Amino acid sequence: MAEDWRNTGDLPQTAYEVEFSRMGSPLLEKVSAIWAAARPHSAIALGKLFVEQKYATLSQIPRSFHNPLSLAKPDGIPADGDDRWERYPSDAAGVAAWKARITSPTYKNGVYARTVTLADLIAVYAPPHDNNDPARYEREVRERIAAYREDTSVPELNMTKGLIPLPGFNDEAGTFTKYENVGCNYLGPRQIDVLFFHRALGYGARGVADWLKRSDVQGLTDWVIDPVTAYMIRLVDIKANNPPTGWAQGPYRKPVPDLQKMVARWGIGADAINRHGESIEVAGMYGDPISAACKRDLAQWTASRAHDRGIAWDRFPLTPEGYSFIYGHVEACGADYKICPGPVVWAFINDGELIEMVRGILKTVQTGGVVDAPVKNDPKPAPVPKEYAKPRPIRGLAKLTLDDLDGIAAVTTKEGSTFRVVTNQVVAVIDTPRFQVANVASKARVGPDILKGEDFAPVWEFTAADGERWYLTSTFTRVRAQDTAIVGVEPLKA
Repeated sequence: MAEDWRNTGDLPQTAYEVEFSRMGSPLLEKVSAIWAAARPHSAIALGKLFVEQKYATLSQIPRSFHNPLSLAKPDGIPADGDDRWERYPSDAAGVAAWKARITSPTYKNGVYARTVTLADLIAVYAPPHDNNDPARYEREVRERIAAYREDTSVPELNMTKGLIPLPGFNDEAGTFTKYENVGCNYLGPRQIDVLFFHRALGYGARGVADWLKRSDVQGLTDWVIDPVTAYMIRLVDIKANNPPTGWAQGPYRKPVPDLQKMVARWGIGADAINRHGESIEVAGMYGDPISAACKRDLAQWTASRAHDRGIAWDRFPLTPEGYSFIYGHVEACGADYKICPGPVVWAFINDGELIEMVRGILKTVQTGGVVDAPVKNDPKPAPVPKEYAKPRPIRGLAKLTLDDLDGIAAVTTKEGSTFRVVTNQVVAVIDTPRFQVANVASKARVGPDILKGEDFAPVWEFTAADGERWYLTSTFTRVRAQDTAIVGVEPLKA
């Protein structure tokens, strides 16, 4: 029986990397996405990418079309010029469209479905009447496949769970109370399927963790890390019998396609992103830098979870099911709702730095090496910048504990001022200062301006003597309420 081209299978991503680098291909920048889009036919795809356009280095099709496999429109003819060719938003999308076409049972009445051998496939894809030489085409495809089947070996990987330790952390899981439908739900056992990165918009891991632990706060993430010291706090032990499923990743408004695949896998609706997505808050504002220590521990945390998820180093960040393992919050809710985790953390996870760090850790362990023992970092929070004034606490509020706030609506101090408890998140509608005192004439600021579009979580609301409404944060920053809008009563529930 003739060999079915559908069984040709895959080549490792390293084959793509070597070939694209060898030819100076612009495809190298997004090699992971292109390779993933081709699977499980990445061997044939690599050969065809070479034959069609020498990896997008030699083609009459405009580069902006992102069509590296020269896909013509179903009714396209040479006389159409550039309009003959399909256009895609990315090269990975072009490769995915190629895969969808050749595996379609219905395209042009099943013209590809009827093919069996590689020669059959190529005769349909690059027919002689279109100035192609199918025999030469097939030979060159086979040469590319054979080169890497012979020269690129993939050693057996050690995928034993538990080989990569978590970074050092302070465990506070189970030390506080969160109620059903107030920032979390209790949905039964949780399983780590993907990871989500957030920015807390609050200074210091300690302050952020204490706010999230409050029983009246409408949100909860599983971890918090300090952006300077890398001090890490675990708030939820996701492997416990019935841990809280915090409202962290929602609302599930405009999910990226990979998240849609993840949710579909679990079959429990949008709750899947919170129940089976482990979350971490990086303390600080959207634009605040994160230190090398913070990056190191975020990579260690990610690598530990990825390894135990069964992800091989050369597959990361793809899960065995083919969707991404790492996400920013914005990829679930949409940028028109919030831009979390903001540009700094987003660049770290999306521009390749985190991916390369994690791959390095995974490769070391999975190919027989060991990684350094985790370090428990100094809990000292990030210092307030010297150019800013120190926050000024309210005497009647500073001594209140989380339990003191449970179930109350407001507190009146001895001085007669009333502070109403706030559980909603708010978003700045204009750039607005962080005041030391509730007086717009004051020049004392306790931090950089909250930029338009940044959201934060006030603890108190009060009315000043002049009748203006103010918000007060857990660190006693005063923010003018008129410069903000409420994000929602349950802003993080899926």
